[in-house]
Amino acid sequence: MADKTISTDIAGLMEDVKVDATAVFATTARLLPSVNSQVVTNGLSATFPVKSVPAVATAHTEGAAITPVTTTISASTATLLEYPLVSRLSNNALKGGVNAAMEVAEDLGGGVARTVDTLITTAFSSFTSNIGVSTAAFEIEDFMTGVATLRATGFIGQINAVFGPKTFNSISQGLLDYGMSRQAEEFLGLGYYGTLNGVNIFITPWVTSADDGTNTYEVGGLFFSHAIGAAYRDPVIDFIAAEDPLYNSKLISATAYIRVAMLNAGAGFDVYHKTGLV
Repeated sequence: MADKTISTDIAGLMEDVKVDATAVFATTARLLPSVNSQVVTNGLSATFPVKSVPAVATAHTEGAAITPVTTTISASTATLLEYPLVSRLSNNALKGGVNAAMEVAEDLGGGVARTVDTLITTAFSSFTSNIGVSTAAFEIEDFMTGVATLRATGFIGQINAVFGPKTFNSISQGLLDYGMSRQAEEFLGLGYYGTLNGVNIFITPWVTSADDGTNTYEVGGLFFSHAIGAAYRDPVIDFIAAEDPLYNSKLISATAYIRVAMLNAGAGFDVYHKTGLV
């Protein structure tokens, strides 16, 4: 009878875990809107268009053969990968009811969110060029230079920036130094997302770090949204619960099916900011 009661409890808690973990993921995963995201409804892969700079047409003389000017759009296929996380819940902890469900939901929903954001920030290292240096802070001048350089490439689309919190603070301080207090207040007031010079700004603690042998530095990204593709299942998280009698506990797994791929390494920059500088 006790086993039956426990089974009923875990079944009921799973509903709470699913709802709460999905909500935690939605509020914690910040970077999917920064890239070319595509939901996979059938199969295990998605195909992304790889954009090029638009071509310039030439004048055509009436009666003469047309000399075509073509713009090539190639394709890149991303096959989904599995990223499973498991939370162990003891039968004693299970008696915590809704509180236990929330703990598991935060563990799994937050873990999947971190995984997804980290997959995106890890892709930045595939860009062919960087802006900023490993020995200094990334400043507002670097940001403006990077944006202007990207726009000069001729690519069309939205430019996005993904920064770590310290890089974000450095840019905000630069706005204040230039006497742009209103812009700085608006920028800081938004907390983790806003727009600067037409660029969407995303802030995440999950930027990667690198080491040049002397300095450690954050690696963010400044890029056209079509430079990186993210294919994923909807819903993003698949949940399964199982008994683990050996440890007198339940195992609740959350698996994300996602693939992040670099589509155009020339349509963005790594952003370097020396660790420790605000």
